[in-house]
Amino acid sequence: MQNGIKYSSRYFDNICFIVLSELVNNNITIKTCKHCGRYFIPVNRQAEVYCDLTPRSGNGKKCRELGARTTYAKNVKEVDGLLIYRRTYQKRLMELSRNPNTSEKDKKKFNAWKKSAQEKIKEFKKGKITEEQLKIWMEENKDL
Repeated sequence: MQNGIKYSSRYFDNICFIVLSELVNNNITIKTCKHCGRYFIPVNRQAEVYCDLTPRSGNGKKCRELGARTTYAKNVKEVDGLLIYRRTYQKRLMELSRNPNTSEKDKKKFNAWKKSAQEKIKEFKKGKITEEQLKIWMEENKDL
């Protein structure tokens, strides 16, 4: 494996044992994919939660792509504050991009709102504010 030793055996059980032994000896973590449930070894960083495999119902896309998108969509549907943020963001962005008379002041105002809204979302994700507090803040500040 990593140390250059080559193994051979006629029995599959022996090969599996050697592979598992190498994994344990090299402190390699085996994780379960949050999207498809299969086991995988993180490649880039230990905090990975999705594998690079294509799920059985994945229309050719990998779990890494599908999992993050699915989790985000699920969170937006379940958390009212995130849904309000997404709708407000899309609406204001569309207004800015379609209006030929958009001023720098309007763009700065939008960016300031976006930054403060994202800070509130971070606070919610860290548990500093509740879901209800996030929703109230988004509703009160969506027209600023």
